[in-house]
Formats: sequence, structure tokens, C-alpha cells
Amino acid sequence: VTLHAGTGGTEACDWTNMLFRMYSRWAQKEGFEVEVLDMLDGDEAGLKSVTIQVKARGTSYTYTKTNFIMHRGLLREAPENTLPSFKLAGSRGAKYLECDVRKTLDGVYVVAHDSNLMRMCGVDKRIEKITYAELKSYPIIGGMNAELYPGNYTPTLQEYINVCNQYFATPVIELKWTCKDAEVEQMNKIFLTSKRQPIVISFREKPLIKLRQINSKIGIQYIMREGITESALRDARVYGFQLSVSSAYVNQKTIDDLHKQGIKIAVWDITSEQIMRQYVGWKADYITTEEISWATKTL
Repeated sequence: VTLHAGTGGTEACDWTNMLFRMYSRWAQKEGFEVEVLDMLDGDEAGLKSVTIQVKARGTSYTYTKTNFIMHRGLLREAPENTLPSFKLAGSRGAKYLECDVRKTLDGVYVVAHDSNLMRMCGVDKRIEKITYAELKSYPIIGGMNAELYPGNYTPTLQEYINVCNQYFATPVIELKWTCKDAEVEQMNKIFLTSKRQPIVISFREKPLIKLRQINSKIGIQYIMREGITESALRDARVYGFQLSVSSAYVNQKTIDDLHKQGIKIAVWDITSEQIMRQYVGWKADYITTEEISWATKTL
């Protein structure tokens, strides 16, 4: 990218400098590298000209039409839905980090897939029946390499978003219960702290509709347990939902038909690289995966 002040004098040089900083900050925020190839200062202020090169940090699926969502962070190297898992995925270049959200007895929104703590903490307690202080007292002992992370705990939704902000990653947040309207409003305030527009997903239609009514910009994905229904298509058109569907119910025609209607689709349940490449070729908008290599290796 080359910027020239031309014959506009000091004001044009100032404007050139402002554009240079604006483009550089945008590129860095998006995860690109910026190299200054040539720069000529103005006589009094600003820049007469500047040439920068914007480079991707490796050629990856992240920069193709298909975006890869890391399922519960990097769960193959650290316990799922924990800060170490999200930080590992972010540090490897993942741009979409998915989590599951639940609510404690005292109204704290936390990141956990299971409603019961037995699998991850080894105690027979339900999250909605205990306070966050009690929940945090039970360390994470389940999941991959749990022993490497002593003191690991169930994080809050805000802590998860803070990690996404640290790595300029998009939060992808699954609501695990049929939230009341007031709960959706409370979580929306947390969503607004994200530097990147979150995507909120759920099998439950009602909280998604409420969220759209109070937030017109946020990404929303309605998850289908089986194939795409006519009511789901109607909701997608009316409320601007994206659809999230198991690969068992999605082929190229499915994707093409949705795109013709302006509807984006996320695909999950893909276990082989060969099938993943097929969906990339079909231009699926998102693929949810546990394979960090799919988001970082060259096609």
C-alpha cells in the first residue's frame, strides 16, 4: 500500500500520516504483519509518502472464505472451556474461539459444557445449584493434560471474552439453557465488551430472538439437531440468523441454496481432513473443529 500527500502541503502530509496509522492499526488488529518499505517525512509535519506491505502470518484457512471455530478452545492440549485452552488456541492463531455458557445460583455467567461438575471437577454438583465462590473452589481435574494446570478453574464469561480480546479472536458463545429475557439482557452487556463482534449460538430459539431484538449487529447461529426445517429458514430470514448444522445434513446444494437466500451456514461434526477440504471447496462459511492445524496449515 502506497500513500502520497501530493501537492497539498502540510495538511495533506498530516492526512497521509493519519491514513498510514489507521491502515497499520487495522492490519495489526486483524492479525496481519505490517512492514514499512519506504517513508518520506513532510517538511514541517506528517508524511510526504509511505509504502507499507501487509502480510498474513502464514497462509491459512483463516484467510479463506471458510472460518474455523475452535471447539471449546484447544481441548486436545488443555482442559476444555478453560483459560489455558483458550489461550493456547489464541496463541496458535485461532480467530474464532467457541465456549459454552451456564449460570450459577448467584447469577454469575460461567464457561462450562456440562451442568454437572463430575466430569471436569470430580464432584457431584450442579452449576445452577451452587454459588460461583463454591464453583471456583473445585479445581479442574478432568480433560487433557489437567495435571499441567494446577489451580485451573471454571472461568467466567467475562474472563473468556478478555482472553478473546487479548488475541483479537471472535467469541463464539453457546447458550446451554433456555435463558429468560432478563438473562439475555445481562449477558448482552458482557458481549458488548468484546473487541470483535461475538457470535452467539444455541439450540434454543427463544433467547436468540430476544438477543436479536436488543442487538441488531451481533452474529447469531441457530443450531439444528437434524436437517434444516422450514421454520428455521423463516427465522433466519426474519431475524438474520445464521444456521449451524451437522455435516450429515449438509451438501453443496444445501450451502448454495442458503447463500442464494443470504444465509450463512456453520458446519460441524467433521472428523477427516478430506471431508473438511470438501466443505471448504463448497464455501461453508464456518467449520467447527478440534483440529488447530486446520486453521494454521497451508492448503
